[in-house]
Amino acid sequence: MAGLKGGGTPTHRTYLGRIANRAKLPIDLERITNVLNKALDRAEEMLDDEDKAYRLKAIHSITQAASSLMRVLEVGEQEARLAAVEEALLAQEETS
Repeated sequence: MAGLKGGGTPTHRTYLGRIANRAKLPIDLERITNVLNKALDRAEEMLDDEDKAYRLKAIHSITQAASSLMRVLEVGEQEARLAAVEEALLAQEETS
């Protein structure tokens, strides 16, 4: 391992690189989740409107927001799982 450029193990460098790249992204999953939940609530209120075209737009909005919300939640879960795996690998490398 002494010949590795930049020091540390490959797993440690990969982990640090991913964290650094993630920090550069202007993405806040919690904020996105809150906005999508608010959009769903608003669109749901519009389902009782007298205008059929307006109700159809509300239905379309609900399906789009729900789909987006599910993707955001899945990304959050995947990030949490990846972080747990990386922490376990780092801990394993430190004991080796």
